Amino acid sequence: MASGVVVLLATPAVALPGLTLVRSTSVGPTPGGLFYAEALCPVGTQLTGGGGQAGVGPVRMAVMMPDFGDARLWAAAGVGNGNASTSMTAFGICASGMTGYQTVRAEHLPPAGSLMAAATATCPSGKRVIGAGASNAGQPWSILDGVWISPDLTSVLVRMLRIPGSAPDTAPYAVATAICIDPVPGQQRVMAATQNSVGSAKSIAVNCPSGTRLHGLGGMLGGGGGRVGFESLRPANSFTRTLVGASVTARVLAGTNYQGSWRAEVYGVCAN
Repeated sequence: MASGVVVLLATPAVALPGLTLVRSTSVGPTPGGLFYAEALCPVGTQLTGGGGQAGVGPVRMAVMMPDFGDARLWAAAGVGNGNASTSMTAFGICASGMTGYQTVRAEHLPPAGSLMAAATATCPSGKRVIGAGASNAGQPWSILDGVWISPDLTSVLVRMLRIPGSAPDTAPYAVATAICIDPVPGQQRVMAATQNSVGSAKSIAVNCPSGTRLHGLGGMLGGGGGRVGFESLRPANSFTRTLVGASVTARVLAGTNYQGSWRAEVYGVCAN
C-alpha cells in the first residue's frame, strides 16, 4: 500500500519558481527484502533533487535517484530483511523555470571480489549541480556509503560498499546521478558532520542560509567498512512541510557488532 503527499511551499523570492516537496510511503514486508517508494512531481515541474527514509527495522538505503525516463519521478529504495514489517518513504523536490536542465549519469562495476565501487557524474561546462542521486543497480549485497556533492557544485560522487558476509565472488555496483542546471542566484553547497567516534547511530542536519531553500541533498559516511549504513537522507523537517535544510541518520548494521569509530556528513544544495 502506498500513500502520497504534495506540499506547495510558500517561499518568497525563490530562485526557481514552484518549489514543491512531494513524498510517498510504501509499507512492507516485501519479497527479497527490497523496500521501494516513488514520489511524483506535479505537472509543469521537474526534479531538482530528493532523498529517502527507511522505517523502523533493519533496512538501509540503497537507492535515491530520479527516473531517467521521467524528470518528475523520484525513487527511493532500501535493502533489509524481507520478513520485516517496515516502510520506505521517497522525498522529491520539484521546481519549474530551470534552464539548461540535464541529468548526467555515471556507473562503476569493479571486478568480482571488490569491496568498493565509486562513480562520479560531472556536469557539463558552465552548469552546476542542483541535486544528486545514487543507486546500487539492484544488487542486494551493495550498501550506500556516500553521495558526495563537490563544494563547487560541478560533480557528484557515489560510493557503494560490499556488505560484510556477502559472497566473495560478488562486487558492489555504483550509479551516480548529477542533476545539472544553468546557475541560479544563491546556489551553494552547505555541509555539516558528526564527530568521528564510536556509536551505534548518528544523526546530523544542516540548514540553508537565510533567504535560501533546499533544492538537493547528499551525505557521506567515514569508517565502518560496510558495517554502517544510511537509515535516511532527506530534507530536514520534511514531515513538517519545510525545506530549510537537509539531514541524515546512519546506523551500525544489525549483526555486525561494529565497535570502531565512524562519522556521518550531510550536504545541502541551497538557492534563493
